[in-house]
Amino acid sequence: MAVVWRTDKGEKIYKTPTGQPLTKSARKLADEFDRILSRKMKKVIRELRKEGFFRMKPSLSKYYQLGRSLQFVKDLKLRSKCDPDLENIWRAFYDYAPKLAPRRLPRSQARTVGKRNFFLMCYRLGQLSEETAFTIGSWSNWESIYMVFVGNPQSWKDWERILRWILTKSEFGGRIGRDKLRETLKPVRRIIGKKSKVRRDTTVLTEKELHVLLDSAAKIDDQAVAQS
Repeated sequence: MAVVWRTDKGEKIYKTPTGQPLTKSARKLADEFDRILSRKMKKVIRELRKEGFFRMKPSLSKYYQLGRSLQFVKDLKLRSKCDPDLENIWRAFYDYAPKLAPRRLPRSQARTVGKRNFFLMCYRLGQLSEETAFTIGSWSNWESIYMVFVGNPQSWKDWERILRWILTKSEFGGRIGRDKLRETLKPVRRIIGKKSKVRRDTTVLTEKELHVLLDSAAKIDDQAVAQS
């Protein structure tokens, strides 16, 4: 299993999962996968250009459009052999399509390779329905919500139900209020996010049980604020 990255000089780097050696067969598959992704992204860029992507200002709708275009990744047959966990592929998109990102390749390892990679964030956003995505309101709101799920990978298995609860609790005057969202995410982060002492799998809970868990956490936070 390997994915091709490139240096500033265009030299190839074969990235394998941590600790795994690069075999001759893995190198061959990585090169083939590299060619496929390069062709795919050229097509994506052409289509986005026709849709006016490059004339749009940075916004949630712009990056949702990009995220929808990236959904082809999960269906690529060769990906299961080169990057089955969608771990290393996102760094490569800075090589294929740097102009799609709002800035050049970040120096931060977490933002280029890790879960805060811009293309990965767009990909996850693109998995939402258009109605749900635009309910979120802004890219900064999505970043805040996304980071809660990143804190506990298990939560991605149940992201639709959890997100519905978050948006319902954060709505204010028909839209998602920034301050309201910030307060809503605190108990979610404590219960299922990075700060959670237990890595919960909420998929085993019924809808009612999930709401009880999240509502009770929110109530505790409200009481703590009232007492402070």
